[in-house]
Formats: sequence, structure tokens, C-alpha cells
Amino acid sequence: MADKHDHGAGAAVAAPIEADITLTEGPGAVGAGFKLRGSVLTILLPRGEDGARAGLYQLNLDKHDTLVAALANLPASAVGPPAVMGMPAASVAVRVHGKEQHLVAPLPTADPHVDKILVELGRYENASKDKPVLAISLALEPMVPAKAKEPQTVTVRIATTGERGAEVSFNPRLLKLQAAAEPQPAPAGVTALPPEWDQVSAPLADSLPQTLKAGTTSDVKLTVNVSAPEYRWLRAVYDGNITFRAPDQVEDIRFGLSSKAVKLSAAPTGSRK
Repeated sequence: MADKHDHGAGAAVAAPIEADITLTEGPGAVGAGFKLRGSVLTILLPRGEDGARAGLYQLNLDKHDTLVAALANLPASAVGPPAVMGMPAASVAVRVHGKEQHLVAPLPTADPHVDKILVELGRYENASKDKPVLAISLALEPMVPAKAKEPQTVTVRIATTGERGAEVSFNPRLLKLQAAAEPQPAPAGVTALPPEWDQVSAPLADSLPQTLKAGTTSDVKLTVNVSAPEYRWLRAVYDGNITFRAPDQVEDIRFGLSSKAVKLSAAPTGSRK
């Protein structure tokens, strides 16, 4: 499914290797998950910001791959300070020759071996995004006038893509619409603060979980009130568990998705670039 030799060569690993790597961003927030089973690397990306897809991806690795060699030679512990519970961390567990090695390192890491593994994983993550096993994204259809005094209906489109036979299940009640003011410009040399998003949609009263096959879409209508004069941007968000079912694989994990933000105006003006 992907290139096999672009990431350098390492010592061949004769025995089958299994590895599980989880990158956490904070309490209960998984930034990315990786599973290596023999030559197959499965990547779970549960974050899809600004309309980007999130989901499940797979690549085939060569036994001489740098990542495989680095995992097979995982040290017993990481260099540098220990990980702190609730803070960003990398958890790496490897099983080879019937033995398991496990370490946890804080992120960013001071350990060169862990850093090498993360660099290789990052390359594979980028290489996999065009060929998902199953992925999901959000979009707004259509845009809403900013100064409407009455509540209005906005359609959120959930789109999936992936391989035949894969499907995703989610709860539409976890969809929300958020609005934000125009961010204040930052002084020269200072990083601008991200916009502050307020929930402006009413929750769905009655909505059952939905299941979508790869390559299909579902439209969910939400009622929204964006009459506050300071609001300039609108986006859809989903924060909650989603179940991915692909051949020989089931993943149920908390996902964080957001659509591209659209600019509110008296008439549709398009999405923010």
C-alpha cells in the first residue's frame, strides 16, 4: 500500500515483531496510535482539525526498515526525566522473541532512541494519509448569516472514505456548532492566540447512533443562533467516541474533529483559507 524503502535501512529482524505505540496529548487524549504486527503498520489518527480527515491507515514495512530495527532494539528505559501522569507522553511496548519491552517517555522527548522512533512514525503518518483504510471528516453546508435574529438550521455533513467493507459508527448527538469572534492581531514578534469558540447550537433531542460505510455521507441538521454581533466565524465539532470497523480490525476511541471555519456574513462568502 505504500513505499517500503524510503526510510533508511536497519538490521533485519528475523523473528516476528509486535509493537504498540501511543502518543498522548494529555489526560484521556490520544494524539496518535500505532500498531506493528509483522510487516503491517496500522496508524490510528483520532484528530481531524479544520476539515482534515481522521481515521485508520495501514502501510507495509520491510524487515530491514529503520523503524523495525529501532523498535527491536528498544532500551529498557528512556533517557531524561520521567513521564508525568496527565502530561503528553509516548508509550512504546515491543514484543519480540517472546519477550516484552515497555517504556514511557515524556513529550517532547530527550531520548535519542525514542526520538528516532517518533521521526520514523511521523514519516509513515504523512505517507499514509492519501490511502486510508477508513477515515471521517466534517464540513458545513451551507453558511449562515451572522446577524440573523432567529434561530436557523445548519447542515453538518459527515463524510467517510476508505476501503470496501469498512464502516464507522458515531453518535450525532455529539455534534456541535461553535462560533468565535475575529481574533485580535498579535503584536510583532508575539504568537497570536487561537480564537475562543462558544457553543451556539442546540443539542439534538432525539438521535440514534449512525453507521456509515466507507465512501458515503450523512447530513445532520442543527439549530443555531449566531445573533451576537461579535461572532464572525462558525465551525462544526465532534468530540466523543467513534467506532471504526475494518477487515480484521475494530477500534473504538475518542475522536476530535472540526470542520473548516466559515465566515459569517449577510450573504455566503465562502470558507476561511
